[in-house]
Amino acid sequence: MPTYFKSPDFTVKLVCAGCYLTFGIAGIIYTIAGGRFKDAPFFRFHFLQSIIIGLLQTLLIWGGGAMISIMVGILGLFGSALGGISTLFAGGADLVFKLMGFVFSICSLLGIIQSLRGKQLEIPFVSRLVRQNMR
Repeated sequence: MPTYFKSPDFTVKLVCAGCYLTFGIAGIIYTIAGGRFKDAPFFRFHFLQSIIIGLLQTLLIWGGGAMISIMVGILGLFGSALGGISTLFAGGADLVFKLMGFVFSICSLLGIIQSLRGKQLEIPFVSRLVRQNMR
C-alpha cells in the first residue's frame, strides 16, 4: 500500500516561515521548547536550509565589505594615480555583493512562501547540503 505525503500542521508551517525570517532562531526556540514536530523531515529541512541561507548571506555581506575595504586600502597606497580605479572597484564590488545578498533575500522569501504552502524549496547548492546533513 503506498504512503501518501501528509500535509504538515499549520503550526509547523508558521515556525518554518519564522525560521527564514530569523535565520533559524525561531527553529532553535521551537526545538528547545520541545515542539511536537521538531523531528519531522519537513521542519528539519526548512530549519537547516534557513540557517544555511542566513549564514551564507551574512558571510557574503561581511566578507564582501572587508574585502572591499582591504582592496581600497591597498589601492590607496599608490596615491592618486589609482584613485579613480579604487573608486570604480569599490563601487562595482559593492554592487556585486549587494546583488548577491539580494538573491539570498529572494531565496528566503521563496522559502517562506513554500513553507507556508507545505512544500520544500529546492535551491541548487543549499538544498543538496541540507539533505546530506539530514541523514
